[in-house]
Amino acid sequence: MSYISSYMLSIVGVVLLFIVIELILPNGKSAKYIRSILGIFLVFVIVAPLAKLKNLDFNALLSENNVTYQLDYDYLYQLHLKEAQELQQNIILLLKDKGIEGAEVIVTIEQESLDLQINKIFVDLSGAVISKNQEHIINYTTLKTIISEYASIDKDKVVVND
Repeated sequence: MSYISSYMLSIVGVVLLFIVIELILPNGKSAKYIRSILGIFLVFVIVAPLAKLKNLDFNALLSENNVTYQLDYDYLYQLHLKEAQELQQNIILLLKDKGIEGAEVIVTIEQESLDLQINKIFVDLSGAVISKNQEHIINYTTLKTIISEYASIDKDKVVVND
């Protein structure tokens, strides 16, 4: 059997199958959706063999191997900036709970990374007020430890200035 006759036979077979399904289908809202799906299937049955005549391979066109992904580092950086700002506010609240009010906190991050990479956390205590009961307890080392544990980073990445 030649290629064209097998092509025509497959189309006729699919159309006959659709006629049988149409007779069985109840009349209702779901019938129009089923007809739409059957119509799409019929289009693929008609088009797929034509693609072979043009040497087109639908599997290659639809495969995931041809899809390329590119990360948008600017978007990721904006997300990480938002996370860093939230971290700054949370550290300010943490310091407030420890008796230090008015401290300025700046979190610097890595620009092109998939996850949040903190370069440094700068804490400026020049305008801060330390409560009377905490002024002899909190020193720079303790402050670095508290912040580094909260942010899950090394103590070396925390810089405290007065």
